[in-house]
Amino acid sequence: MTGRNLARAATIAVAIVGTGAGLFLGCGGGGGGKPLTEADFCSQKAEAECVVTSKCLTDMTACKNQRVAMCTAFAAAAKASTKRVFVPGNVGDCISKTKNAYGKPTITPGDMAMMDEACNYVLQGKGEVNVDSCDVKYDCARR
Repeated sequence: MTGRNLARAATIAVAIVGTGAGLFLGCGGGGGGKPLTEADFCSQKAEAECVVTSKCLTDMTACKNQRVAMCTAFAAAAKASTKRVFVPGNVGDCISKTKNAYGKPTITPGDMAMMDEACNYVLQGKGEVNVDSCDVKYDCARR
């Protein structure tokens, strides 16, 4: 390739990248997507838990349906006191710890405790520890 052809190729590449970036940002890219909901959370949690279905010889769809129902019931119970609300920013930690626990050949009590701790904070209160009345520690915001 000659110097002129290299320059022309570079110009075209810059134009394509610039146009692609502009389209991406103009179409809701960069964090403009749909907000995470409790239903999304429960679906992701069920997906992470049901990776064991092949090992347990159970049906994946039945597992997901059951786990979504259990997660939905957990969310309703957590919000019943009206102190706790859904915190989408805490979903990632819960799902990560769930995948970690269920991805192991053997799930330990420590794995379950770390997962439960993270997942309880998906529905947490706004109270301050030692300031507000928190019936359970999840009624207060995580420090």
